[in-house]
Amino acid sequence: GMVLKDGAKMSKSKGNTVDPQELIDKYGSDTVRLFTMFAAPPEQALEWSDSGVEGAHRFLKRIWNFAHSYAESPFKEMNYAEKNNLLKNIDWVTIPAHLSQARYQIYDIIRQAIYDYERLQFNTVVSSCMKLFNLLTKLAQEWEQTTNQDLAKYCLSYLIQLGFSFLLRLLAPITPHITHYLWRELEYGDEIIHAKWPKVNNEALKTQEVELIVQINGKLRSKVKLAADAEQQLVEEVVLSDEKVRGFLTGKTYKKMIIVPNKLVNIVVAE
Repeated sequence: GMVLKDGAKMSKSKGNTVDPQELIDKYGSDTVRLFTMFAAPPEQALEWSDSGVEGAHRFLKRIWNFAHSYAESPFKEMNYAEKNNLLKNIDWVTIPAHLSQARYQIYDIIRQAIYDYERLQFNTVVSSCMKLFNLLTKLAQEWEQTTNQDLAKYCLSYLIQLGFSFLLRLLAPITPHITHYLWRELEYGDEIIHAKWPKVNNEALKTQEVELIVQINGKLRSKVKLAADAEQQLVEEVVLSDEKVRGFLTGKTYKKMIIVPNKLVNIVVAE
């Protein structure tokens, strides 16, 4: 694709060219590279936008600030644990559902980004990186608000460390300088260029959260969220412990529960 400015192909004769060196001096080469990859697929025309360049710069600054805000914990802390085989085993089925869902989202984004890289669709790769960073920002906010050093806090630390390592590796071919520096600064490793390419965790993608409709004698009474592969016993326990369901069951005789996997639950009671 051609590079356009105000709808016209850039050319010296038209006097509508942009000197990349001036932008590199002002914003850095990573910003210029990021904007160029994000603005359009490589086979299509790219409409130059000064505001777009500034937007790419702001995104990289957010990543930079995020990395330094959580450099000691959870990044260096979790990287030390990983290198020394001190990471705790996490049962992603029994932890709070929203954390399991966050893990699913991270790997779902990775799956799409890897697919787009293979198709040379760099603009959507950058979109995936922005989506992943927004998710990590939300997790970091929850991490700050979780004062107790409990399992939830640890899971959040793990997800932030894992997700950011994916983010740096996905961005490395596009913005090699900032990712190289942060990879070393946060103690993920020495050279990001030698790091393994991210891989999709199919097991994590099986834990997608689904919303089950809860009926009592065929009438909608509530909705509950569970992992898609939750076992029947867990489904029964969660449904029967739901506050709305308990209210409708008061004074009635429970007979049985009919479960349609990942869709609905119908509780049969006698009046």
